[in-house]
Amino acid sequence: MIDLILFVMITFLTVIFIFVVAPVLSKTINNKDMEKVETLINRVVLFIEQTEKDISNEEKKHLAISYTKTILEYLDIEFNVLLLEILIEAQVYLLKNKSTNN
Repeated sequence: MIDLILFVMITFLTVIFIFVVAPVLSKTINNKDMEKVETLINRVVLFIEQTEKDISNEEKKHLAISYTKTILEYLDIEFNVLLLEILIEAQVYLLKNKSTNN
């Protein structure tokens, strides 16, 4: 009886791993994708700063998130929106510091 219970538990855990845990683990971002995302955010922020001079910073941020998400979906790269916001804020900070230092 214990053998049967163990067999059912092991089978159940294996199925959960295959259909739940493995897909989540396979969607983690690798270094190459991370470099693509950072480059993309850099370009999007520069594009918005150059073309959208008369909108508020909050609107620029939402626009940057929207553009970046659209492009990432096209490239089939899944990325956390909160992390996108952080990277966009960091890129804006770096851009503003670079422009004040020059």
